[in-house]
Amino acid sequence: MINRLHYEMICLYSGDPMRIQHFCKVHSYAKLIAEMEHVDADTLFILEAAALTHDIGIHLCEEKYGSSNGKLQEKEGPAIAEKLLKELQFEEKVIRRVKYLIAHHHTYDAIDGIDYQILVEADFLVNILEDGLSKEAALQAYHNIFKTESGKKDNTSTAGTENPSGGATDSGNANSGSGTGNTTPSGNAGGGNTTSSSAGSSSSGSTAHVHSYQTVTVAATCTTAGYTEERCSCGDVRNHKDIPAEGHYYVEQWLYPSTC
Repeated sequence: MINRLHYEMICLYSGDPMRIQHFCKVHSYAKLIAEMEHVDADTLFILEAAALTHDIGIHLCEEKYGSSNGKLQEKEGPAIAEKLLKELQFEEKVIRRVKYLIAHHHTYDAIDGIDYQILVEADFLVNILEDGLSKEAALQAYHNIFKTESGKKDNTSTAGTENPSGGATDSGNANSGSGTGNTTPSGNAGGGNTTSSSAGSSSSGSTAHVHSYQTVTVAATCTTAGYTEERCSCGDVRNHKDIPAEGHYYVEQWLYPSTC
């Protein structure tokens, strides 16, 4: 069933190879982290479905709002995912949780389970490279966002981040394998009031998230429109501009010169 969903998502994103590559990579990281954290089979199934569909609202947002802002995706994505998952005969309880994860995957101060935590980490791991984040920005995500040991190790391998205390990870804040409790980006695993890194400093002293935008351009072809936009690792997008398809331009060529 997951493979069928994967295939349908590729078809849905036809003509947008960059977005196809994005959700494929997020799915791969999410599955890897979940299996390394010994997540149960039901939770893994939900996580894989959410990883494949987490950005499913992006095209509608660009058409409707002229933007692929993460918060707009949270608003528009769940309904589109629900329709697709019902067509593929996913169970209702799975659909409900996947919709919730899509509706919150750019919200980092309300993480309520291991599936949510891993989805956020997997998305960040892909964005670190796709958005060309600096080592400093990746390190900030390491401390404010990442909680699972496996996710932290992947962050270290991907971006070369290190824990200033002397190791690549710190186990005290991990929320792996339990699927319970509220894990927040500031580093506290439930209990107490904290804010996300995008909203300000937390009680643990984490610095506020500062947007760092990278320009992304998808070139237009003869038949397919392209676009250019500026993206931050948190999912915020600005200055989205569509590039119209170029249309065919035929040039007459003589392959065989005339003879006598």
